[in-house]
Amino acid sequence: MHVQDEIRQAVTRRRLRSDIVHVWRWWPALAPDDSEELNAFLSPDENIRAERFHFERDRRRYKACRIYLRLLLAAYSGQDAAAIEFRYGPQGKPDINRDSLPAALAGLQFNLSHSGDAALFAFSLDRSIGVDVELMRPGLDFASLADISFSKLERDSVVA
Repeated sequence: MHVQDEIRQAVTRRRLRSDIVHVWRWWPALAPDDSEELNAFLSPDENIRAERFHFERDRRRYKACRIYLRLLLAAYSGQDAAAIEFRYGPQGKPDINRDSLPAALAGLQFNLSHSGDAALFAFSLDRSIGVDVELMRPGLDFASLADISFSKLERDSVVA
């Protein structure tokens, strides 16, 4: 079965509703090596951004995550993955072009994060959403990272 069909079937089985959040975990290293078929989903600006990465593994991870994001968004919205248009907020957070969404999905929100060989994608309806993943490196001061990245409630729940 083709990866695009597998994603579409998985999304169809788990209908997105306003009272739940979907979180998808994925490993970019599992993506096929520079598959031309998959790279065709990327926009010219995504390919340009990918070429700015110094290391091939980082370029590959970026492309794999963007392709997977497009495939998930296509499954949720019913659009062609290659035709999805993004716009970007002041901090670079991507958003989908709302003019192209069906009315039932006008409130579709998403966020993604990737670090090392792990990626998270979150989807919701009618509510802002954020997700973060961080590779735990030796010497990483998680408490300091939590101080600058989490709300007080979030920090207190994960840092003892």
